[in-house]
Amino acid sequence: MSRYLLDTNVISHILRRSPFIIDRLTRLPIEKLMISSITLAEIQFGLAKRPLATKLRIGVEEILKRVDIVPFGKDEAKHHGLLRAGLGKAGLGLAPFDALTAAHAIAADAVLVSGDKAFDKLHGLIPGFIIENWSQTE
Repeated sequence: MSRYLLDTNVISHILRRSPFIIDRLTRLPIEKLMISSITLAEIQFGLAKRPLATKLRIGVEEILKRVDIVPFGKDEAKHHGLLRAGLGKAGLGLAPFDALTAAHAIAADAVLVSGDKAFDKLHGLIPGFIIENWSQTE
């Protein structure tokens, strides 16, 4: 069974108790879930913008206790370079954090879980890249 790299918007949906996301999460063993250190950086930025959001901070901490946080390293950087070069060759672009997150999923051989439509342009461009949007019904 695949591992699943959760994008920042999925963490937001978890915090809002989105029924579709929660349903998918409860069907998977916790060891199959992970987030990128890139996603962690985005989460920390969001928390820094809202220093008085105690309930939000507690919710994030509870999630972070349960999922594996995987570091972005040399292999991920290599995939990032290849991804950006491939996008440029195809005349496409991707926001910087999105490109880093996609590269991390590719390097980890993980399914990227995101509701971000920006990743749709990667279908067919990157062999083996799989994205799932859990915020939609099946």
